[in-house]
Amino acid sequence: MTSVTWAGVLGDNLLPLPKSIVPLSNTYATSPTNDVGAVLRSSPAIAIIVGDSCCSSRFAHAARLHGRRFGLECFAKYTTSATAEEPMMGEGNTSDVHQCGCDGAVRVTADLLRDSSSETSDSPLGLDYSKALIHDQGYVMMIKTGKDVSLISRTDSGLFYGLLTLLQIIHVCRLYPHLFIPPICVMDFPSLATRGLLLDISRDKVPKLETLQQLVELLASFKMNQLQLYTEHTFAYAGHNIVWESSGAMTPEEIDILDKTCWENYIELVPNQQSLAHMHRWVTKPGYTDLRESLSACASHTQIFDFAGNAGYSLCPINERVLTLLSDLYSQLIPHFQHTSQINVNLDEPFDLGVGKSREFLRSVNKSNAQMYMEYLNKIHRLLQQTRPMRIQLWADFLLSHPSEIPLVPKDSLALIWGYEEGFPFSEKCKQLGSGIPFYVCPSTCTWNSFCGRTRNSICNISEAILAGVEHGASGMLLTDWGDNGHMQPLSSSYLGYATGAAFSWNSESASHPETLDLRKLLNSLVFRDLNCVMGDIVYNLGNCYNLIQPTFPGCTVLFRAIVFNSVFPTICKRLKIPEVEASLREIEAQESRIGSLSMAAPDTLIIVQEYTWIIHILKFSCHFATALIKESVNDVRKLSTSSKQFLLPILIDCVREFEAVWLLRNKPEGLCDSVARLQHTVQLLS
Repeated sequence: MTSVTWAGVLGDNLLPLPKSIVPLSNTYATSPTNDVGAVLRSSPAIAIIVGDSCCSSRFAHAARLHGRRFGLECFAKYTTSATAEEPMMGEGNTSDVHQCGCDGAVRVTADLLRDSSSETSDSPLGLDYSKALIHDQGYVMMIKTGKDVSLISRTDSGLFYGLLTLLQIIHVCRLYPHLFIPPICVMDFPSLATRGLLLDISRDKVPKLETLQQLVELLASFKMNQLQLYTEHTFAYAGHNIVWESSGAMTPEEIDILDKTCWENYIELVPNQQSLAHMHRWVTKPGYTDLRESLSACASHTQIFDFAGNAGYSLCPINERVLTLLSDLYSQLIPHFQHTSQINVNLDEPFDLGVGKSREFLRSVNKSNAQMYMEYLNKIHRLLQQTRPMRIQLWADFLLSHPSEIPLVPKDSLALIWGYEEGFPFSEKCKQLGSGIPFYVCPSTCTWNSFCGRTRNSICNISEAILAGVEHGASGMLLTDWGDNGHMQPLSSSYLGYATGAAFSWNSESASHPETLDLRKLLNSLVFRDLNCVMGDIVYNLGNCYNLIQPTFPGCTVLFRAIVFNSVFPTICKRLKIPEVEASLREIEAQESRIGSLSMAAPDTLIIVQEYTWIIHILKFSCHFATALIKESVNDVRKLSTSSKQFLLPILIDCVREFEAVWLLRNKPEGLCDSVARLQHTVQLLS
């Protein structure tokens, strides 16, 4: 194969794509002696010789863990026994890879670098390593013979990321048994230093601990390095059992374990506790009602199932007992996050701020909502410095709506600029925030309020966020995976968004041309491990079905809205066309016919198949349901004809049972009742 071919194959199959992969020689022959790919694909193990600089045993542990994800044993030994914190390989000569028990092992020499300039002058072809080695997470890897690999970085996290690239290259060599690869040099570093995921665990669905641990390993394999669990009421706070006891809340012991798992995978687990709005699960409970700002500020949000009719939404920012509560929550939560110095207090969407108990107060002191908000933020900041000095993260929507208040934000805060639709003006918002406050850009997987996501919207939304963030100096990206309205989308439906966010935030050049990123191939190769290259196509194509039915809606899909928001759906039906719904149904059935062709080896293969089988079933039901509503032109679901109800009802009942079974595969059972109530509502209307 030509050099273009090997470079193209690696470019299509590595996630994220390294910044630079170049041959170690300007000229080379495609002979067996120069084919490092042949050597790599036949190697059963990797023997890592770790230099005597301060490389931690965490690196060796992570190497073993992620090597096994690719069917490889990774062994490590330190050249100075004093630096090893646990036994690695056998004792003896460090160059003797036979000690690891695998004669054919690839030998990787890994070392930390203190001065990148010393490495630049002697590099082959005059390659400039400086960009890669100046960055704490950057690395340079030379694959010289297939049996001889050198890896250098300033940090052991950089060594870990280099090893992940090597593991993926070996995986590609096995997928393409005739691929010729010459000796190469990989020079790489991330475009954004922080590449995080926020997973919603407050909209009914709280994953099991083992689910979260598996997710951490997947994210780490993508070189992502931060995780947050969005929390309103789902941490088991002592003394507040009435709030969380039926939610499946994360226990302190579970967070301790998860924090250790994250640290072992080079991921920072950041505590997250909503601290102003979205607190209806608190302020509606006995003993907490006096903390609310207003009685029913969100009752007007009739389409938001979580809020409609709730007797409260936000905490009252002038109530001193609110700060007492937050002090208690922070003091219980933060100690279980041992490897971070920041916390997300959220503070977004305070819709009822200044319209309830604080209204008269503001009039009496002649202050605005914005001034009250900033005073509240600064009180929280001071409170946290007393608990444990922590950098505050907060959503930027209120700040951007009140730009005159931005200078009053505590200087060590970090703003989160969020927007979840294609075309969101990230660049404008970054400029508006200014240079005084560090910030992340926060796009979305776009799976919430859907059953299987919105593929195109997610890819465009993420790429636009990353490009704006890099241009305007963002500190990182926090990809959001929300669960509004019952968190019905299965976890695997978000894998495409996770892969996209990881790819673009590490290498922003790929975000400049998102159409060149073959997500289907990457998902098949690195996530689903589907030898028949089918599952990635199914995920990608089902996620684009929303575009077949016009008009599309922001923040949701028509086929989700048909079921969950069915009280308003008959009105929406007047704008829909039956041929488009039928086209969507044909596409769904086409993907269903491919399920039998799967040949996956992912750790969660059986769960993925069950999740997408349910997704297909509920999407098909929604198409039939929408078609009946359109054809019969009724203004009430209950007015559908008897024949339509008799056809639809048993299908939906089966979908509900299937949903319950799929939910329990990855998640705690407590929130299931609240989530499934949305589907049961439609069952009742059809009964």
